[in-house]
Amino acid sequence: MLNTVFRLVRTSKISNRLLHTSPSLLCSFHPSTRLIQPRPQKTSFGLLKVFAVSACGMSVGAYLAVCMVQFLEHSELFYVDDEDDD
Repeated sequence: MLNTVFRLVRTSKISNRLLHTSPSLLCSFHPSTRLIQPRPQKTSFGLLKVFAVSACGMSVGAYLAVCMVQFLEHSELFYVDDEDDD
């Protein structure tokens, strides 16, 4: 059955254009040998890694923002007024 599929793919007129330009194919063929490439390895804990990196990035960004505000207040370039304009 697999040989039949390969034969159909090889004999079709649009196979070269379709196989090498369409990103939505479920399987990809190597251009020179026309063999099906193996599936890529699945990343374990992928979503957990995304959340961990995002949390670390936001924490470092918040820390740098606090340090910058303290520097600006110390050098009297910017300071926060605690007075209300009632």
